[in-house]
Order: sequence, then structure tokens, then C-alpha cells
Amino acid sequence: MKKVIISVLILLSSIFIVPLTIWNIYYIDESIVDGEKYGFKINDGKAEAFNGVVDNIDVYGIKSVQIGGTVSAFKILDVKSIELSDLKEESFWVLMLDDNNSFLNTIKLEFKDDKLKRIYRHRQLFELP
Repeated sequence: MKKVIISVLILLSSIFIVPLTIWNIYYIDESIVDGEKYGFKINDGKAEAFNGVVDNIDVYGIKSVQIGGTVSAFKILDVKSIELSDLKEESFWVLMLDDNNSFLNTIKLEFKDDKLKRIYRHRQLFELP
């Protein structure tokens, strides 16, 4: 009987430990305000950041770019057809790294006075309830 209880406890604990371990390995939530990361450099202008987007399409699997809120309504643009003029007036660009344009895997570039001031990287395996 004692062996059965121990076996059940081990099984139950593994049900929780394995998903949490996978979550911790996959999960990223970081802000960069100094230096460079993901092909972007803090204090670069929008033209340099745009070149970073184009250069990293295949490296990070960028599928689309969400813009909006600054001068226009929110829009999602296909990364293969964007131009700098599509992004130039916006103060943030959200690079979507999943095919379904979800916010589970993104790189957000935030600009102030036309200079890149923050790179925010977020990745999670699944949506939490």
C-alpha cells in the first residue's frame, strides 16, 4: 500500500513538474534598454531598425509587424511587403514571430524621438487561463 501511495505521488508530481520545466525553458520576458540584442541596437534610428527587421526575417522567423496607436488604427502588415514608409511615423513596432499573429512570441521595438529606446522580447508556449 505504501508503494502505491508513493507511486501515485511521484506520478502526480511529474504531471506538474514536467509542464513547469518546459514552460521555464521556453519562456522569455525581457526588456533591453541599453546595448543591442535580436539584431537591434538601442538609440539607432528607424531606418537602421527597419534594416534590422529586414535582415532578421529569416533569423527570428518574423511573419508580420503590428503598428498603430500613434497616427493610425492598429494594423498588421505582412513583413514581406512592408517598407520603411509604412512604419516611420509609428512609435512602436511589434514583430510577430508566429504564423497566426499571436502575442505569444513577439519582439516589440519602442521609439522615442525617432530613436530606438526599448527592445521588449516575449515568448510563451501557451496562453494561460
